[in-house]
Amino acid sequence: QTIVEIGSFCGASTSIMADTVKSLGRGKIYAIDLFSKSTMKSSHGNEYYKVFDSTMQPYTDFYKKIEGNSQQIPWDLTIDFLFIDGDHSEIGVSKDIIKYTPFVRSGGYIFLHDYVDVPETNSMVKTAIDKTLMQDSTYKRIGVVNSLIAFKKN
Repeated sequence: QTIVEIGSFCGASTSIMADTVKSLGRGKIYAIDLFSKSTMKSSHGNEYYKVFDSTMQPYTDFYKKIEGNSQQIPWDLTIDFLFIDGDHSEIGVSKDIIKYTPFVRSGGYIFLHDYVDVPETNSMVKTAIDKTLMQDSTYKRIGVVNSLIAFKKN
């Protein structure tokens, strides 16, 4: 199983996926984020990558940390599960969808976070998804839970 997560922040979702991969004894998560290159401030300052490293300590054999802009990372592996939660601008989400979904295998899954119409995202994530995946019959919408939307690739 190849899992790609775009936007890992402090590793909360990464660690949940890694726990599952570890229990199965197979698979790898590729965690793509700006990490130390980020200028984003949080309750952890701009060094949230240190929290990520600490959170992921029990899973060192099951993930690979990839630091950089998702659009500049070379990619050529087939993806079983794609989780997009990185750049929340309309163009950023759209570019991640356009770049990575062709690598998702038939029968694979695509989950995207923050599919909501709230001031924090200015509806840009929702707008990007509505203009791309929602318009493409290659992807079947599975459902929405809170702010998470899920698709399966035909």
